[in-house]
Amino acid sequence: MVKGKKITDEVKLGILQNILERKDVLFGKFSSLLDNTRKKNSWEEVTEYVKSVEACESTRDWKFVRDKIYGQWKANTLVCDSYTYLFVTKDKLNTHPVELY
Repeated sequence: MVKGKKITDEVKLGILQNILERKDVLFGKFSSLLDNTRKKNSWEEVTEYVKSVEACESTRDWKFVRDKIYGQWKANTLVCDSYTYLFVTKDKLNTHPVELY
């Protein structure tokens, strides 16, 4: 991916579907059956998909995908939900989300 190029909705949905398929490993609690190596390997599989659809440079590692790509999407979603909740709580008559941009 060229720096600054926007990820299309189709590519984003594909990445999120890839993460969803591995959610039990990626976000599961550590146990005798789930260790750091399995989590890392699953993130590496997601990263290979991200690279295959050219959503990041081929030099990026799995931590970039986990922290920057997925992490930013998660943070942006939580911010939107928080603003919507605060807006609806203050003005119960107006229930549509707040425009952030």
